[in-house]
Amino acid sequence: MSCKYNIKITKYMILKRKINNVGTNIWKPTTEYTGEDYAHMMATNLESSFHLNGIRVNGVAPWFINTPLVEQVLGDKEFLEGVISRTTLKRPGEVEEVSLMVAYLCLPSASYVTGQVIAVDGGFTLLPKVVDGHLMVWLLSSLVALVELVVEELAGLGAKVYTCCKTESELDEPMQDWAERGIQVKGSACDVTCRDQRVELMKKVSSEFDGKLNILINNVGTNIWKHSIDYNAEDYAHMMATNLESSFHFSQLAHPLLKSSGSGSIVFTASVAGLVHVSGTSIYGATKAGMIQLTRNLACEWGRDGIRVNAVAPCYTNTPLVKHLLKDKEFSDALISRVPLGRSGEVEEVSSLIAYLCLPGASYVTGQIIAVDGGFTVYGFQQPGY
Repeated sequence: MSCKYNIKITKYMILKRKINNVGTNIWKPTTEYTGEDYAHMMATNLESSFHLNGIRVNGVAPWFINTPLVEQVLGDKEFLEGVISRTTLKRPGEVEEVSLMVAYLCLPSASYVTGQVIAVDGGFTLLPKVVDGHLMVWLLSSLVALVELVVEELAGLGAKVYTCCKTESELDEPMQDWAERGIQVKGSACDVTCRDQRVELMKKVSSEFDGKLNILINNVGTNIWKHSIDYNAEDYAHMMATNLESSFHFSQLAHPLLKSSGSGSIVFTASVAGLVHVSGTSIYGATKAGMIQLTRNLACEWGRDGIRVNAVAPCYTNTPLVKHLLKDKEFSDALISRVPLGRSGEVEEVSSLIAYLCLPGASYVTGQIIAVDGGFTVYGFQQPGY
């Protein structure tokens, strides 16, 4: 059956940041396209974008969004039901949910995000408003600088924050600093490798916030740098418990609280080591790869409960976990040679994305793994002279 719709969007935005937003489609079965159809859509959609060069380059990939391009097909009840049946969040998207992601990618806070294609699709690619009382559980290990900045970003947006650290002594200094600066944060000690302590922590959080939670950020992470053959059973058990098991269990424990809020968001701090090979991280990389797949699974399973689930995957960022490596010139030079932006990342460039994914502006983004890596994961081979 041939589809008669032939609608185009020709709105073209050129700002200080270049946005290639032009797009058109001719709705036909594949066998009915003509040479003119092909040439027209290639010139309009692809060639025009290719000629606008920038420095950081990212893509936003929407699903069916309420725009003139698809409003006629979304008006067809049978068609709309088909779309909803394949969308985790059970609705088409709104224009604002795409435009806010586009705007975010143009801001300085996204300055280490490049080469990413981010689906704003309500979870489609995964399947065969600030709410009062935004809450956050913070899982704190060795990524102290990153944790502090995200706490401050969300608290600055009016979130009520609950954080944890392995020991009271590790928690005292940042808590005192936040109190002196008027940042409202509560917290307690929790060894996230201990199941009973995880349960007790979530009981405290549930009591503190009346059984409702808007945001859960699984940010704990540790690595033991060794060759694969040198790891022992204790290394394996420790990293699996710290990085993956704790994140999975905290998500389970938080599910009823997130569901009760009516607007839940989980963000995992994964790693590029879960996407590509990084030496010295065979177990760490396995935990982060598991976290990445967990992100996709939970996004699909819990979308019906109003819970979005996403992950950020940083490259080498200036945190205590890797600062000693970045000070090594040979290591730093080798890293920079593999990063198109030519530098390591800063903690603000990760924390700002985590904060964004928790906000209403990201309300149609779920199941996405966004690398904050300066282009590291998309870098293949650079021929000399190019």
